[in-house]
Amino acid sequence: MSLDRSRGAAGALLLAAFAAMLGPGTATAQQAAKKPEPPALVKTLAGVWELTDPLTSKACRLNLTTDTVLHGYLVGMPPACRMALPVVNGVTSWTYNSDGSISLRDPGGVSVLDLRRDRPGPSFGTKTAQGELVLTPINAATAAAITKPGAKTAAPAALPPDRVGAVSAALEHHPVAAELPPLQPATIVGLYGVSREKNRPICSIDLTERPSTRRGQYVAVLSGGCLDTGLKVFEPIGWRTERGRLLLVARKGHEQSFAPGKDGVFEKDPPSGAQLFLKKQ
Repeated sequence: MSLDRSRGAAGALLLAAFAAMLGPGTATAQQAAKKPEPPALVKTLAGVWELTDPLTSKACRLNLTTDTVLHGYLVGMPPACRMALPVVNGVTSWTYNSDGSISLRDPGGVSVLDLRRDRPGPSFGTKTAQGELVLTPINAATAAAITKPGAKTAAPAALPPDRVGAVSAALEHHPVAAELPPLQPATIVGLYGVSREKNRPICSIDLTERPSTRRGQYVAVLSGGCLDTGLKVFEPIGWRTERGRLLLVARKGHEQSFAPGKDGVFEKDPPSGAQLFLKKQ
């Protein structure tokens, strides 16, 4: 065996010994510690919901999980859902929004269905070209196994026996955010630090005053040295304002909303997935 190979083998043995000292659960525990904790309301809403077309009585059971993905939280469903209600074919994630609605989103973050509480109780509904759809929580005793994308079967997490009552109570005690005062685009222009934790910028983005080719939008330029995977996948190229919020526009056209805070920091809102902050430099 050559000297280089001997050194390599010795190094591998040392690494293996070090890993054994740490124990098998250490790396997993460290990864879990970095995972953002979902808001309390999201935890309460998470579980099995039934999406029903009252006109045809066709239904589909969705598992709204607390597993974070790029544009919200993971949605699981059995294959039969896509046949019963084809509108859910592109759904992969969900969010609870600041206006009190639930959005079912596609892989790009674009909302496929926006469901609102326009009826008594914990149900949400939306009008469609064919009629309407109603989303209703299911009690733990009646919740069946749900299939997740990429998995054969997956049972929903442990839920309170009276989950419908828990969801109703949580929604009644969760006030919908008031509409924010208008933002003037001229005051928004500038260079911003982008961070996952407040005041710890990881990238920068320039919100310019140059009009975009898309009407009503302006050009945004993300720093070339940005190493944040989520931002690079989102790839913001534009920005605009609406109802007191700043919206970053991705190259593919979907948007991410930010609400202004008291400390001058824009915070991703609704707070789905990993948090994001923008602060003017």
